[in-house]
Amino acid sequence: MLMDVQRRSQVGRSTLRPRLAALAGLALLAASPGWAAAPAGLQEANIGSPGTPGSVVDNGDGTWTITGSGNQFDGNTQDQLYFLYKLVNGDGSVQFNLMAQGSPGSQYIGLMVRGSTNPGALFAGPIMATGAVNWLRRTTPDVAAVRDSGDSSKYRYPKYMMVQRVGNSVQGFESDDGKLWDTVKPAVTLALDATALLGVAVSSRSSSPITAQVSGVQVSEGVVAVTGLESAATNNVAFMAWEPVGTAVGYNIYRGDKGTTLDKMKLLNATAPTTDPYYLDNAASPTPLKGLSYVVVPVFKAADGKLFEGPAVRAR
Repeated sequence: MLMDVQRRSQVGRSTLRPRLAALAGLALLAASPGWAAAPAGLQEANIGSPGTPGSVVDNGDGTWTITGSGNQFDGNTQDQLYFLYKLVNGDGSVQFNLMAQGSPGSQYIGLMVRGSTNPGALFAGPIMATGAVNWLRRTTPDVAAVRDSGDSSKYRYPKYMMVQRVGNSVQGFESDDGKLWDTVKPAVTLALDATALLGVAVSSRSSSPITAQVSGVQVSEGVVAVTGLESAATNNVAFMAWEPVGTAVGYNIYRGDKGTTLDKMKLLNATAPTTDPYYLDNAASPTPLKGLSYVVVPVFKAADGKLFEGPAVRAR
């Protein structure tokens, strides 16, 4: 614009006015809701050159509209998708709330841990498709990705999803309330570099775009759920064990009726988080312990020294 001002003696009004109009249009676009690129802290990529480039728009009410096209990941050696992601060094997780999707069914909308934006890169993640949260992954570069079908009885909106990387182990989760998580399928091992891409993946399985309404997209560095969680119980004793979470300061253990929400469960270690990666419960209960549900929650320390809970995972 300074160049235009400096040259105004040489530039006629008929040339300057269209330029000013264009600048005004750009100003209005910048002032209106929405992003022309990825939101702050995130990057975007149209992996594999899908038929219609994807985009993300802030709706101004805490929700985002994400648009994307592309192919079917499983069965293909090269992916096509719109990917909204963050580079995370070391352990981390990403979660979101899938509120609705256009033409729900076979389209792929979910989360990924990905080695790179290369179309044939390693990846794993929970993806909503064909009436369930499925588990998709490619464990060797440039080979056909595979899919394990999810539980169709859990197909509903809103649907919360999460995927995390702990070392080279990648695990997917789903939830109905974003507070109490269930594993989708067993974790897989990916030979990832120190830094991986964690984010939201959208593919229409065609060249035509689809849209998804999402909220609560959150990428967390170092904050993960417990992995390798196993449990057993009798009427009087329950035992559970898990892999240590290196970034956690301890763990909280909750117990409650099966099917209940986390806020209605009892915190068993009420005085302080337990630091052992296992827990034995033999406390008196009017209900046989084998008929109850247990939840394990890692506890982390914030920069200000305050403790906070990470993702809560159902043990049984």
